[in-house]
Amino acid sequence: MKKILLATTALAFSAGFAAAEVSFSGQAKMGLNYDGAAEKETSVHSEAVLYVAMSGETDTGLAFGATIDMIVEDNGDLNNDDTTVFVSGAFGKLSMGAVPEADENGGIADIGWDDLDTDDVAENLSGDELDDYLSYSFIGGFNETLSMNVSLDHNVNYTYAADAFSVAVSAKIGDEEVDSYAVGGRYNFGDAYVGLGYAKHEIDVSRSISVVGTPTGITFEGSADAEVVTAVAGGTFGAFGIAAIYSDGSIDIDAGGTTGSYDVDAFGVRGSYTMDALTLVAAYSEADMDGMPTLGGGTAGDQKRYGIGAAYDLGGGAQLAGGVARTKTGDADSETIGDFGITMSF
Repeated sequence: MKKILLATTALAFSAGFAAAEVSFSGQAKMGLNYDGAAEKETSVHSEAVLYVAMSGETDTGLAFGATIDMIVEDNGDLNNDDTTVFVSGAFGKLSMGAVPEADENGGIADIGWDDLDTDDVAENLSGDELDDYLSYSFIGGFNETLSMNVSLDHNVNYTYAADAFSVAVSAKIGDEEVDSYAVGGRYNFGDAYVGLGYAKHEIDVSRSISVVGTPTGITFEGSADAEVVTAVAGGTFGAFGIAAIYSDGSIDIDAGGTTGSYDVDAFGVRGSYTMDALTLVAAYSEADMDGMPTLGGGTAGDQKRYGIGAAYDLGGGAQLAGGVARTKTGDADSETIGDFGITMSF
């Protein structure tokens, strides 16, 4: 991505400040999406993202900064997509806000111009993705629904890198219902890498809702404990690229009268081949959720998603991209999804 420096400010108001910089860059895309399971199978999608990067350095060499990602989708409202603030130095880097979970040392990139989510199935258990399965719902009297509806996204990350090796620790701090932390390490050798991560999540919620005609209303209490180990590996070897991820986890749930222990795992692999301006990709992902209960009722079941895609570099930061994939959950029929469009970097 080419960054355009729009403003460089020397903070002359105080001699104690070194030079600070604010730069802007962006991405945009537009195209068509196809969903074989949807009533309207083909849809139009567009979005633009503005990236703001602020950085500075103290007289003693302490680096500091922030990044802000602002997004507009389908001509809608401007929304904050991610904001992160950091300080860094010889001690490492401390970040707060929209930080990565430390067990996310790598993964598999998606395919298609607008993402066909071939990576999501493989990454079901790593990082904060598991909250989709720990937000178990309970339907009480009068069909009132209460749920855990939790978020596992971490808000603090510390990373230390020494040559080819890096380690990280992250956590979610300040949430009364969620205790979550992760540790991870990664080693780069040449154009290849390996990584290992561990995450621990503990959830304990108590919710209540008043219902007309009942003296006490409805109370929901739920808890869940999860531990996940994730391994990643990949690299670039000439024109070929390969990336793989595997996660193994154990989950205990006691929510809405449902109690169970589940052994879950997920994996995925993605390969690519580049020749001149054309890149071809293929990906396969699978997750075994061991019949876990899901938000809204029912069980998760096995999930599979695989597909192929291509991207052609037009130069100047623009490229044509598209892909087609098949997706299957449990015993349901497989569905075809696809997309085609143009992406732009500024």
